[in-house]
Amino acid sequence: MYNTLKKLISVTALATGEATVNKLIEGMMTPYCDEIYTDPTGNLICLKKGKGESKQKIMLAAHSDEHGFVATYVEKNGLVRFDACGSPDLTSAAYADVVFENGTKGILIPEGGELNVRRMHVDVGAKDGKEAEKKVRPGDFFATAHRLVKSGNKLCGTALDGRLACAILIKTAEKLADVSDDIYFVFTNRQTVGLRGACAAAYNVAPHIAISVELCPEEGCRVGDGAAIKLKDAAVVCDRALCTELENAAKAAKVPFQFEISTEHAGEGISLQSIGAGAAVGGISVPAKYLHTSAETASLKDAEGACAMLCAYLGGK
Repeated sequence: MYNTLKKLISVTALATGEATVNKLIEGMMTPYCDEIYTDPTGNLICLKKGKGESKQKIMLAAHSDEHGFVATYVEKNGLVRFDACGSPDLTSAAYADVVFENGTKGILIPEGGELNVRRMHVDVGAKDGKEAEKKVRPGDFFATAHRLVKSGNKLCGTALDGRLACAILIKTAEKLADVSDDIYFVFTNRQTVGLRGACAAAYNVAPHIAISVELCPEEGCRVGDGAAIKLKDAAVVCDRALCTELENAAKAAKVPFQFEISTEHAGEGISLQSIGAGAAVGGISVPAKYLHTSAETASLKDAEGACAMLCAYLGGK
């Protein structure tokens, strides 16, 4: 799991720029799937065909984009102005190294005491605007420089939100043997800017059952106490029967688990539940601290437990 995660966070990929990380994911998923394709919105959809007679479509979703920023214009003095893309934590980003998707590096500098994107700039080391424009132009996306630190079972780093969930899906595909149902591993895009990719993916796949895999804040659940079965969040109430099946799967796999009931956080479940004919929706979350910062912290054991729970559920199905 850890080595897979390291590969996934080796690239910067924000909303609409997920193709870079999706290319890595496609290479990892190819040995375990029968079909792989990208839909018109950029979602990477990997199908493992089931061998049962009365097959259902089961969709597992994890987003591959990350929170960050987008350049808006370059000043004559070479400083780059920007806006947010998603919900990055500005306190964490202040004075941090940043990396543009095109490889350009810089430092994000706040101006004065107020943390506001309108009063911040990126210094890319240019002497004037002309030199800066050779490195960056309006519309170029960037994020704080990625890092990943492992201490025992704890993981601390950047872009864990999304990429750790993607790693869970990849490892689940690797561990699954023959399955009865058609399993769609979907790596969604544009989650950070309004759950856009999940809407399109749910419409394209039309699943009977959909399970969102993501990180969640410590709100009623704790890092290190096991993967969390989502009961509800700020936007969705999960299917009760599916929640019970996931609980039984966790018990069968003999992995610790807890329940997520979030009043502020909302994930992709609402998109999966309400598009097209709808689906029975559930969620498996990895609790995390300091979401959307450069020090997101989660438990490797919780992530491995989420994988074991999914394998037990899908194998049981």
